[in-house]
This record gives sequence, structure tokens and C-alpha cells, in this order.
Amino acid sequence: MSSSHEVNHTIDIYTVYPDLPDWVFDVFATYLFILGTITLPLNGFFLYLFYKTPKLRTDFNLLLFNLVVAETGIGIFGIITDFVATARHGWDMGKDFCIFTGFALTLFGMASVNNLLNIALFRWAVYIFEARHISASQLARGLVWLNWCWSLMFAVPPLVGWGQYLPEVNGMSCAPAWRASEGTLDYFNIISYNIFLIGLGFFIPVIIIFSTSLNLYMKLNKDVRSIVCDSVRAAACKESFLETLYLNFDYQFSNKII
Repeated sequence: MSSSHEVNHTIDIYTVYPDLPDWVFDVFATYLFILGTITLPLNGFFLYLFYKTPKLRTDFNLLLFNLVVAETGIGIFGIITDFVATARHGWDMGKDFCIFTGFALTLFGMASVNNLLNIALFRWAVYIFEARHISASQLARGLVWLNWCWSLMFAVPPLVGWGQYLPEVNGMSCAPAWRASEGTLDYFNIISYNIFLIGLGFFIPVIIIFSTSLNLYMKLNKDVRSIVCDSVRAAACKESFLETLYLNFDYQFSNKII
């Protein structure tokens, strides 16, 4: 790379020109362009379809809609911004836009993960407890609000001094600083935020999703074995786990919610 790039990288942590061959940037720029032209229109079509078709506005589909909103946000602030940075062979769009991009990607990224958690909690609560205490509609709306509040809890700290948003080492995007040596904050500040983000933002949701899915499977298996008719029970037992889960879940929605 040129000496000017090296100087910019040294004096400004928000300007990064990585020492990579030009073809690497060209390949990634092409990939991001193709990805964006496919995924963004598809997400936009789904959002439009949900808005224009009242029959699609079920409680469960509200969670799917929320997931697509989060994925669309990732596409806008991730794919498009990353494409521009990659086409410029590094991040040189300044501190403010880097912080904004890091915040947006963290917000929508956490919202996407939490939406998967919400879907798992919703199907588990509806089937196991049959929505006895609150309606399925209240549960779905409550999970949507909780999702965005929970996601903001992860995205806001770097804006107020706990953690820091910086350009990635590859210069293609901005994200939370993963190493204390990257930013201007102390070691404990950066590492403690990363532990908070990864622990509560990833591992806890994965554990909950796995636990509720396992509990749901055990309940489904128990219900299948309690079927009186031998032929029906035999047919149900031959279904795979995913097929049984889908069929029983669809049954619950068609008879208890919609």
C-alpha cells in the first residue's frame, strides 16, 4: 500500500487501509453487490406482502416480520455500507459514520438473534402453557417490544463510554472493538463490554433456545405416545423430529390461536 495510507492508519484510528491485494477488495465488493441485489428486494417484498395482506398478520408472523425488519436493517447498514467501504479499499468515511454504523449493526444484529429467541419462547409458551395467563397476541407483541429494548441495551454502551465502535481490521465495516489495543479505552473497559455482549447477547439466547426446544420436543413426544389409536400413533412416531415439531406446532396455531 502507499505511504499515505500508512500515515492515515497511524494518526487516525477511524481511517483504515489494510495491506491487502486489490483483488481481495474487488472479490468482496462483487460478492456484497450480488448479495445486496438479491436479499434487499426479497426482504422488501416480504415486508410489503405482510403490510398489504391482512391474513398474514398472525401472531407468529409478527415475530417473523420483526425478524425480517432486523435483517433488512443489517442489509442496509451492513451490505451497502460494507460495499462502499470495500470499493474504496478501506474505511475512510470518518468517525461519526463509523460510530453510527457500528451502533446500527449491533442493534439490528442483536435484534436478529433475539428474534430467533422470541420465536423459540413463543412456540414453547403456546404449546406448553397454551397461553393460559396471557393471549398469544399479547405475548407476541410483548416479545417484540422486549426484543428491541434488549437489543438497545447491547448497542448503547459504546456510545456512553463502555466499549468502543471502531473500523474492522479489514477496513470493510465498523463494529465493537474486540481487542483493547485497537481503541483508546483501557483493557478492562473493552474486555468487560465484550464479555457482556457475547455472554448475554449470544450464549444465553442459545442456551434458552436449546432448552425450550428440548422441552418442547419431550412434550411433543409424550403427546404422540399418548395417542390411543395405534395406527395414528405409529404414523406419528415415524415422523422426523422437525416434521413432528412443525405438524404439532401448526396444529396448535390452527386450533388455539388463529
